Amino acid sequence: MGNVRCRMKNGRLEFDEPLPEEWEGLELRVEPTQDPTEDSTLTGTDPESIARWILAMEDLKKFQMSDRQAEEWDQNLRELKDDGKRSWELRSREIEGLFS
Repeated sequence: MGNVRCRMKNGRLEFDEPLPEEWEGLELRVEPTQDPTEDSTLTGTDPESIARWILAMEDLKKFQMSDRQAEEWDQNLRELKDDGKRSWELRSREIEGLFS
């Protein structure tokens, strides 16, 4: 069947994309994707939440760190970013392969 994303605002559902026509007349189940008591400012998957998460991680360096610890921290962040890029490139090639 598939899934679509939506948000509830003022008691109404706002969908990120149109619903499939073949769903017309079907009963749909709506479930939250996160705990409503959880602070979503750092757990969302939208670009703004991801940017806030990155800034929060970079702010951790403001705590007392030795030069060696700060360098290790920076290296770990670079590796994390590189891993994300590699994963994205691999997945992109897999998706492209589906259409060739």
